[in-house]
Amino acid sequence: MQLTVRQLEDIEGKLRSKDSTIKRVKEEAEKAVLQVVRTVEITGTSFGLGVVNGRYSNPSLLGVPVDLLTGIVAHGVAFFDIAPDHMHAVGDGGLASYCASLGVGIGTKMLSESANAAAVRQVAATAPRP
Repeated sequence: MQLTVRQLEDIEGKLRSKDSTIKRVKEEAEKAVLQVVRTVEITGTSFGLGVVNGRYSNPSLLGVPVDLLTGIVAHGVAFFDIAPDHMHAVGDGGLASYCASLGVGIGTKMLSESANAAAVRQVAATAPRP
């Protein structure tokens, strides 16, 4: 079987196309893996700090909540180019933990105030009028 130059060029083009496709798929897979790693670092840090907050009743160091301090320190370390991708993810997890705790506190206070307001309105509505 003899191949013409044109047939060889077509085969070469298909091989180059396949190589390009394989390279692109590898790059996309690498991006996906890195995103999964980042997500695990953020959620793992946030979860771990949530456990620490629950176990030790929201500890602080030098007056700063531990989760907030973790976020600040981890981002600071990243800015010194020490494992920046991973340290930024840990910092984001610390800040997420702090913000979630802060949000729970604010929501609880709002619930308490709304329950108090509802109780006051109920008492006022049932009180005899002069």
